[in-house]
Amino acid sequence: MKKDILNFAPTAFALLLAGLFISGCGGPSEEKNSLIKAATNGNIAEVQKLIKKGVDVNVKNSDGITSLMIAAANGQQEIVSMLLQAEANPDLQTNKGVTALIVAAQNGHKDVVSMLLSAQANLNLQSNNGDTALILAAVKGHKEIVSVLLQAKANPDLQNDKGGTALILAVVKGHKEIVSVLLQAKANP
Repeated sequence: MKKDILNFAPTAFALLLAGLFISGCGGPSEEKNSLIKAATNGNIAEVQKLIKKGVDVNVKNSDGITSLMIAAANGQQEIVSMLLQAEANPDLQTNKGVTALIVAAQNGHKDVVSMLLSAQANLNLQSNNGDTALILAAVKGHKEIVSVLLQAKANPDLQNDKGGTALILAVVKGHKEIVSVLLQAKANP
């Protein structure tokens, strides 16, 4: 009987280790999560190291958030640049449909918005509630970003799930200069 247990133990141990690597408790998955953590901490050297190691730059956490989204939301231009050069997909969406462009526009990071547009980010992707980068830039009062998005041909007439467009929401928020920019861009009143 002891012999059977000893023969079983190495097999069980090997299966346990395999399960840990597959489930993300160690090994390669841990490295992927490290990229998200490094981006969250703004750790440029660690992001660069992980990219060089070949870590998947498009890995998502349980909420669907990528390292590019985190860097874009925080205005971390150098990390955004490194991730885009490593072929991070700017159009990946979180579980709520949010993209790197949407969070960069919402948070007022004009240079990051420009970088994402240069990487061919889709201007008109909508979150699960219908918001676009343009809608959120207008709501937050980011006039320069609204102008950049309109120059790149963002659709000013897309509606969120409550029927709000960038123009309607800019009016509601009292952002007169943004209202003017949107009207000049032929937004439908």
